[in-house]
Amino acid sequence: GAALDKLKRRQEARVLAWNFFKDFQPDEDMGGAEPFLEHHLRAILDDLKTSYLDGLVVHPVGDPDQDKRQLELAQSWRGKGRVKMLGAWSPSLDALEQCRRHNPYQFVVRPWHVGMGDLGPYFLACKELGWMTVACTPFQRGWELDRMVAKAMCADFPDNYDFAAAPRKKLARLQADYEDRPDALKA
Repeated sequence: GAALDKLKRRQEARVLAWNFFKDFQPDEDMGGAEPFLEHHLRAILDDLKTSYLDGLVVHPVGDPDQDKRQLELAQSWRGKGRVKMLGAWSPSLDALEQCRRHNPYQFVVRPWHVGMGDLGPYFLACKELGWMTVACTPFQRGWELDRMVAKAMCADFPDNYDFAAAPRKKLARLQADYEDRPDALKA
């Protein structure tokens, strides 16, 4: 958000957010979706340095009453222009069928990987609802990869190692190498 704001290019980006608010460390549980509450929108907008979201994914939390309340809240944010589109997180085919009667969404986010089989009928059902489809790799897999990388990086470093300074030092070494041999890095 800050980079887009600084570059004055916010209008060129599509900013999506959803209801995962817990930060976690490499050896901690990732947590799960939390129901949207009124203060969450301000926190998301502030964090992303934007005055609106292009898309807000309403991820179910497993409680029908909370799911209903958070959808109503998200719809109110859309009505105020703070959110342009609402998205559904990977609804079941049964849930897609229910959306034929009441359809508050404009897009769907659906994780997919090659081991999941044919999702053609699923994506067709979304298209019939008029939804834009955002396909992605399963996020948990990405978090798990981040966790594995962080553990691997920390394994060979002392407790007082300054990870923030390391990239700056490496960049300084690369800059020095470039100044010494400018043609070497152009190949």
